[in-house]
Amino acid sequence: SFRRENGTRIVGVAIFAILILFLLVLRALSQGSRITGELSAVLEGLAWEQFRAAGHPERFKDQIGVLVPAYNEAANVGQVLDRIPPEVCGIETAVLVVDDGSRDETEAVAEAHGAVVVRHVINRGGGAALRTGYRLLADSGAEIVVTLDADGQHLPEEMERLVKPVVDGEVAVAHGSRVLGQAEQNHPAREAGIVFFNKVVSLITRTHVTDSSNGYSAVRADVL
Repeated sequence: SFRRENGTRIVGVAIFAILILFLLVLRALSQGSRITGELSAVLEGLAWEQFRAAGHPERFKDQIGVLVPAYNEAANVGQVLDRIPPEVCGIETAVLVVDDGSRDETEAVAEAHGAVVVRHVINRGGGAALRTGYRLLADSGAEIVVTLDADGQHLPEEMERLVKPVVDGEVAVAHGSRVLGQAEQNHPAREAGIVFFNKVVSLITRTHVTDSSNGYSAVRADVL
């Protein structure tokens, strides 16, 4: 139906080509997402089998599970683990380190400092490590899950301040903040990103969020 005049036939071919390319891109993204999901499920399944076979679920039942995702943190993770209090708000703590495919001695160091360790055979990023840890701790019957970075940027000594609002039933999730009080300045681009996502999360949750990307948090396991 495109006429020859004024190049409309060429424009029509270009439009159809763009539509076909768009559909192919959508198909590729869909397949990539499916493969990523399947890979994540495999890694979580392997970690669970390792965790269950070693008899670790009972260790976390009715406890505060402290979840520490780690990647090549052999130099830091031991110092962080030693500072985690054995009891918070009258509830005992138990530590789970998810080694996200480290190539150093992260796993050995964490075990030497008393943590339970499960391992991803390949590096999948902090988000994947957190998902694996959340699943293991929720399935183990932990009461509360606290996430803590392995590089030492969070203060384990402040864990009670973080956990108390959850234990008291005031909130289901509590986040630490690098904005309140005093902290070292981030790169301006990162600061801008933090502000943007704080606004988005505050709008969605109808609460005042000051540091939505902070890895120091406490959450009731039954809402995970």
